[in-house]
Amino acid sequence: MREGILILRIRKGSDFVENTEKKVQWLKLLFPWILVLAVYALVWLFLGVRYEVNDDATLCNIAAGAYGEESQYLIYINILIGYILKPLYWIAPSINWLYFIQTGADVAALAVLCQMLLDRCGYRRGSVLSGLLLLLVGVDLFYSFQYVKNSGLYLIVGLALMAQHLGRWDRGTFWGTFWVLLGSMVRFQNFPAVGGMAAALLLLRFFSLDLSSKKKAVAAMVLMFFLVGAVKGVDILAYRMDDGWKAYTEYNAARTEISDFRLQYVTAEEMSSFGYSANDYDTLHSWSFWDDNVFNTQALEELAQKLPKNGLLSAAKDAVHYCLTILQDNAPFHLLLSGVVLLWLFYGRKKGSWAFIATGVLYVCMVYYLALRGRYPHRVEFVLVVAAAIFALLCCDWQGRERKIPIKVLCFFAVGILIVCSPYLKERHDFMEGYRSGRQPRAEYTEYSQDKEHLYLVDVDALDALAGYDVLHPREKNFFSNIVVMGGWLSHAPHRVEALAQYGVENPYLDMIDNDTVYLIDYYNVSAKEVYLKEHYGLNVEREMLREEQFNLYQMHSVTDIESEN
Repeated sequence: MREGILILRIRKGSDFVENTEKKVQWLKLLFPWILVLAVYALVWLFLGVRYEVNDDATLCNIAAGAYGEESQYLIYINILIGYILKPLYWIAPSINWLYFIQTGADVAALAVLCQMLLDRCGYRRGSVLSGLLLLLVGVDLFYSFQYVKNSGLYLIVGLALMAQHLGRWDRGTFWGTFWVLLGSMVRFQNFPAVGGMAAALLLLRFFSLDLSSKKKAVAAMVLMFFLVGAVKGVDILAYRMDDGWKAYTEYNAARTEISDFRLQYVTAEEMSSFGYSANDYDTLHSWSFWDDNVFNTQALEELAQKLPKNGLLSAAKDAVHYCLTILQDNAPFHLLLSGVVLLWLFYGRKKGSWAFIATGVLYVCMVYYLALRGRYPHRVEFVLVVAAAIFALLCCDWQGRERKIPIKVLCFFAVGILIVCSPYLKERHDFMEGYRSGRQPRAEYTEYSQDKEHLYLVDVDALDALAGYDVLHPREKNFFSNIVVMGGWLSHAPHRVEALAQYGVENPYLDMIDNDTVYLIDYYNVSAKEVYLKEHYGLNVEREMLREEQFNLYQMHSVTDIESEN
């Protein structure tokens, strides 16, 4: 009897231990998610969430059908994602699915990175490092929504998993491929950049494998490249099969080369040598170039060939300046890169240092290339800095020493970073207060959208307010069916051409003159438009102000020579 009771107690004790172990395992699995979601909640409560640039608002509006029907043609995001989003916006058009899906993926990707730190460093040290990662990366990521940064994060996580599971066919390889594929679909241009940054880490892991594992690693990488190439091929083919979108992609490529990479290296006075006036220079600078008679695809391509590029020496100076911002700027993700370097100097083993140093060299080379191209915005800087930091950290040959880093040192390091970051966080909080007060929904735009009897041509400077500031909700369906921006990267998009055609407009500059159905919303550049019409068409025009606001409402009328003289 006593033996039976003893056996029962042992079984109960073993069941208790087993249940406890299961609970601990579940807590370990959930802990990274809880940590990331807590940071997201704190960002939302104390800083708020906004679009970093109006590009993201525009992409969300395209997907939601604000420019017509719900569209899979997201231009910079793979069309397959567009097809996935299309039925979601059809079912619930008031929900900004593009924001929620990308933000959900951000949470998952950061949770994966935190889990990697926890597995490698133990839960005490891993928790501190995870908290620092979320402070230095997650805050910026959540605070200002931007698809390029999101894409970069997915690629970093995917390639980190691929490196960790290189030579194996397991769930880690599958999920690594998934994240790489997702990142390339959100922004394909990030794939070669982040992939190049991961080269040293992948080679380091590859050299340590036996022959059989090397074959598996090669096969996994080939499959990854094939899938990325396949989905990109589908995207390219979809645009080429549609005549309207094919013409648009050719135009947008020519426009991009000028507005993003060439125009900053020429002055207004120098434009005369290329057959354009100083006012044309201002027109291009303001992105108000929707005039097929002057700035068509062929004209832009020819102009791009004539305009200068950044020089090798000048690019080197720019690259040095960009890299020095790591020491000068208080942007938190810069501190991440600096922290990784310090950890390597004091606690990393010198074995495998070549990969760490090579990652740094690759980072500098990438910065130099972008400086040579003449474009290094914050979102690109974010991707490169975070990629360099994560891949360099994974290149370190710790040999178990990561668990021996004194917890006091990590805590001291964390407190120091909090102190350094506090001005940055305060600045973001103050900015958001002004952002909320100055970027309230403008009722007049809703009023204009509902007036389908008239076409409203809008200057590019009004695009921020027009695109909307609410990250949770896109513009309603057909909001822009009678509102067309006279420039920007949506110029000549098929749904914009169709919107103009509904009002008998082919050339916005010419067809708005003496047209009772067409209004102009402008303020800063209306005079430039008058000069433009005079220079290129010999037309004297005058503006009639119909409504005075932040961006005024006008009608444009032609003026005879006698009237203009008077």
